[in-house]
Amino acid sequence: MVYQTVDEQIDVATLYQKGEIKPLVFKWGSKKYKIKKINLIHTRYEGAIKYYFFSVSTESGEYQLKYNPDNLKWTLEEMYLE
Repeated sequence: MVYQTVDEQIDVATLYQKGEIKPLVFKWGSKKYKIKKINLIHTRYEGAIKYYFFSVSTESGEYQLKYNPDNLKWTLEEMYLE
């Protein structure tokens, strides 16, 4: 498995349900990735901002997405490809 740091802003289609955030699809460049499974959700403070991290699986690999609730922006942090 190949690991790569990405750190690029992405677009994410998200479901907000019962107070929870659930990413469904993300677009990176011109390609869309349908999220098959959310493997792990965790939070981390960076200064005063509480970021949400989602480890997700798609057909092409595993990715870590970062959500900033202060500015509503998503970032593709890392990817693991086979």
